[in-house]
Amino acid sequence: MLTNYLIRPRGKVAPWYLKGSVPKSNCLASYQAIGAASLAASFINLAHPGTYDLSGGVDPTFDTAIGWTFNGSTQYKSTGIDPPTNATNTWSVVIRFSGLSGDTGMPFGATDGLGSYWTVAPRRSSGYRKYYNGGQVNVGVQNTTSGVMAMGGALCYYNGIYETTVATPWESPILYIGGLNQGNTLYLSYAGNIEAIAFYDITLSAAQVLAISNAMAALPLPFDPAWPAFPGPIPPSIDLGEFTIVDIGDMHIGTWITQAQPEIMLKYLKDNATRLNIQAVLNTGDFEDNVDHTDDMDIFVAAMANLAAIPHLTAMGNHEYDYSGGPRNTSVFDHHFDASYYTGKSWWSGGFYETAKTANAYMLRTIGSVDYIFFNMEFFPRQGVLDWMNTLLTTYAARKAIINTHAYLYGDGTPYTVGDSFGPDGDQVGITDADYHWGDEIWTELLKIHDNIILIISGHVTPPRLLVTNSDGGQPINQTLFNFQGDWGVPNIATYMRFMLFNPTNETIKVMTYSPITKTTSAISTYFMTTY
Repeated sequence: MLTNYLIRPRGKVAPWYLKGSVPKSNCLASYQAIGAASLAASFINLAHPGTYDLSGGVDPTFDTAIGWTFNGSTQYKSTGIDPPTNATNTWSVVIRFSGLSGDTGMPFGATDGLGSYWTVAPRRSSGYRKYYNGGQVNVGVQNTTSGVMAMGGALCYYNGIYETTVATPWESPILYIGGLNQGNTLYLSYAGNIEAIAFYDITLSAAQVLAISNAMAALPLPFDPAWPAFPGPIPPSIDLGEFTIVDIGDMHIGTWITQAQPEIMLKYLKDNATRLNIQAVLNTGDFEDNVDHTDDMDIFVAAMANLAAIPHLTAMGNHEYDYSGGPRNTSVFDHHFDASYYTGKSWWSGGFYETAKTANAYMLRTIGSVDYIFFNMEFFPRQGVLDWMNTLLTTYAARKAIINTHAYLYGDGTPYTVGDSFGPDGDQVGITDADYHWGDEIWTELLKIHDNIILIISGHVTPPRLLVTNSDGGQPINQTLFNFQGDWGVPNIATYMRFMLFNPTNETIKVMTYSPITKTTSAISTYFMTTY
């Protein structure tokens, strides 16, 4: 029996920029550079993608671990936000920054060139911390190096705590990030890092500023020192309320290279199920190299006995389809993983799209006091499958949803689209008609519609990727690609598994890649954290 810890029940989780019950319509723009999948992704307005996305200027340096780094001379981006006259006296802004020394310039804003500004100065000459809202005020020599600054109308805050008041009527031009806009020219350019920033057309209350500041400050580093790189069992420990979901997939290289590998890998999960509080194991498919090699399938099925007491789902990869048996022939897979495989498990509660077939299935789980629905989704799904999943996601809208599928993200970190290699229009799974959906179509017709989806995992191609995009209702959806079958000069590379440690209290997922065969973490996409 697995340990179920008490986890507080939650409804929909507000993203960091809407904490404190801020209406989404009043968040003009929010940008998160730290933890972003790419520089291009960091320029997207998370509150309203496609509106006020960052553009123009000269791109800052980008590192997902620290966000944007501006050089203090030429780099800036335009928000496109043009405040009405005197609007900034009632508007709000919250910004997280770091890496400051000396006079850093202005991290965002605009000036009329006549002495009026809207911005903050974390560290001006002589180390002063200053706020500008038409007029200006400083709070003395602070020698600030990092933190969160905010203005809610005339009130000014540092790390969520009120410091001073400033507001003078004036007219602001379009707002820049990386310096000030003065007559459409960069002025007082910024030297330092910006991790995140958000603009609002209302005056945030003190409670809202504190909530957003705290959430912004907690935006996690993708490479987290809490799980240091050392050989041995992982993680070192987990906190009360945390639980682990394990992502395995594309094991077919390891299966036919070393027959003992699947047994060692899955036995590790069995032996550590209680210590890691493993609540689900999700296999994204391709656990055999060819359906004609029945010994591959037999090896994997035998190793799966280690998971008998652990809830799990096994998706179909393209290597599990019988190419010779017609389009989407699942007969070999169904022989080992038909409906009775799951219904015979004591932990099973769920159903299937097609009678006796499990390529498309759902599993209901309650972890602590939070309800979840897990899905198996077939390789580039048919329309009927998407319709079935849409119905279930609506029926179970109160449950957090996690989707397990073989292919969704492509190797460039974006959803699969027409023209990408190894897609449904090639020789994959014997698809001979147009009844399939690319990754971008899965996003449009399924994922973005629902606010209860927190995670979709996939494999199929390399390298590992993370993309976080909001649903129509503002729910961050984590989209991951995990596939370690590639030849990167790493012995036993296909034996790595991804351990996802969920912390419902902090609403984070800490991710680590580990091989129980080499007893090492991987240097490739080893650690990152994300929110949900």
